[in-house]
Amino acid sequence: MSSSPRPVTMASASQEVIRRLGNVVVDSRWAGTGSFKDLLLHASDPGFVVHTASPGHLYDPTRHDAPQAESEDWPPPSRDEFWGVLRRVHEITGVPVLRPPEFGLLFLTIADILGRNSFQVTSTSKSVRDALLTEGHSVSRSAVTFVLRGIMYGGLPLHEAPKPWGARLLAEAFQRNVLAMCEDAELNLSAAERAAVERWLLGAIEDASPVQAGEVNGTAQEAKV
Repeated sequence: MSSSPRPVTMASASQEVIRRLGNVVVDSRWAGTGSFKDLLLHASDPGFVVHTASPGHLYDPTRHDAPQAESEDWPPPSRDEFWGVLRRVHEITGVPVLRPPEFGLLFLTIADILGRNSFQVTSTSKSVRDALLTEGHSVSRSAVTFVLRGIMYGGLPLHEAPKPWGARLLAEAFQRNVLAMCEDAELNLSAAERAAVERWLLGAIEDASPVQAGEVNGTAQEAKV
């Protein structure tokens, strides 16, 4: 950070720490503090300002302007149908509050790991969480677990991994379960609202791997984390 002409995001800083020190920092849960941010906040004098407002920055007030925080209100207040339905679906089903690009990266990471490793919810959720953190993206393990179980309840047999499932196939299975949970809760979504859910969960995914016949089976059920 001392050589940066601008504030550094916490995600970038944590990635650099992992690059230099290795995954030991992740395995130790950042020296027992739980997160990179908490480790910094526990430091007596880190030599810079820890700006915690989303997305989180580190900066030197003698050289940098204070960073401008992004809105932490996500999904945003219900000003149109898209944001309104996301809030309702989250409140009804407990779907993690991730932005579309975060969902896209999450499904891509799950696809990569399950393409090379067998599936076990505890170890897979940790591997996915750690892989995201290594790339500078913080998604909680509970959120990863919710999504993994939702994919299974959406009909994709993850126990058959390793298999070359694409990110879109995984996301579509998760979406089926989300919509099933909405129906179970008697949240009747219009066609436009269903399209909004699809934009939320699948909109950032470029992987358009075709669905293999017989690859998806079973009935979508509520994901109980």
